[in-house]
Amino acid sequence: MAITTLFDNKWFSSHLKLRLHIAQLTLVLLAIILTGIRIKFKVGPVTRSDTIAIVMVLPFLVTIYRFHIANIQM
Repeated sequence: MAITTLFDNKWFSSHLKLRLHIAQLTLVLLAIILTGIRIKFKVGPVTRSDTIAIVMVLPFLVTIYRFHIANIQM
C-alpha cells in the first residue's frame, strides 16, 4: 500500500521525531523567556501583543505531554 511505504520513509523515523520535539520545545521556551524579558523592561502598559508567548504556555505543556507519551517504552 502507498500509505505503508509513506510511513516507512526516513522522515517518519523516531530519531527525527525526537530531534524535532526537542527543537520545538526549545523554540517555545525561548519565546516565553524573551516575552518575560520584554515585559520586564517595557515602559508603559502591557498590551496583548506583549503577552502572546505567555498564552503559548498551554500548547507548550501539551507538547511536553505529547513528547512524553510518544517516548514511553511499553
